[in-house]
Amino acid sequence: MGELTGGVHGRERRDSPLMPDPHRIRQAVARLGARPDRCLMIGTGDTEWEAARAARVTFVYVDASSFRGHQDPELTSSGLLPLLRAAQSL
Repeated sequence: MGELTGGVHGRERRDSPLMPDPHRIRQAVARLGARPDRCLMIGTGDTEWEAARAARVTFVYVDASSFRGHQDPELTSSGLLPLLRAAQSL
């Protein structure tokens, strides 16, 4: 498997904007030196989906049964294990 870069990016200060503000996602994309359309965000919440959409990052919704967005999520997964297996197959 080739190297997959990425990481976990969270708030640096208590007064940092919360999702659905896309600030943190845009910052993570910039730190990776990547384009938003070449990135992937995995999450479980509608606010994460909204933030990824605003940042123009592809979003995989894990367990979309709780999705409440105004349109269906484009990509879904039943859990994290199928995503890990897919990444390992690259």
